[in-house]
Amino acid sequence: MQEDDRMRKRNFKGRCEKRMIGKCTEVCRTYDAIQYAYADLLQGSDEVKEIRCNVLLDGLDVGKYTSDFVCTKVDGDLMVRECVFRKFLMKPLTVKLLDASREYWLRHGVTDWGAVSIERRLVAMKAFHDAGVRTTCFISIIFLNLHARWAPP
Repeated sequence: MQEDDRMRKRNFKGRCEKRMIGKCTEVCRTYDAIQYAYADLLQGSDEVKEIRCNVLLDGLDVGKYTSDFVCTKVDGDLMVRECVFRKFLMKPLTVKLLDASREYWLRHGVTDWGAVSIERRLVAMKAFHDAGVRTTCFISIIFLNLHARWAPP
C-alpha cells in the first residue's frame, strides 16, 4: 500500500477500503492504516455522534483536498481530524495543506481541529496487534518546527 504524504486530493486514485460503520451515514472510505484504525477509534468514542469521512474543503486556494474526518459530537460541536504519517509532518507541502485545513475549519467556526496524536496511533497499533497483525513501535523524541500557529499559547 502506498502512503500519501498529505491530505488526499478530491479524486485520489490510490487503494481504498470501503466499509460501513455505525456512526457514518455513508460508506466510509479509508486510504491508509491510520485512517482505518482512527475510524474504529471514532466509532467507539462516546463523545462522537456522527462521522463524515473525506469531506471536501470547498474553495481552498491550494486545490481540491479533503479532510479525513469531520465528526459531530454529542454536544453538537464539530471536531475535525487529519491523519498524517509522522514521517511526512516536516514536508513543506504537508505543513501547507494542514495549515490550509486548519484555517478553512476555523473560518467555518470549528475550533476542535487536530492531527491524529501519537497516543491515538499507539491505541490503533494495539488494535492491529490484537487483530493478529504483527506490529513494531519505535518511540523517540520529535522536535517539530511547524508553523507558529500550531504552538500552544
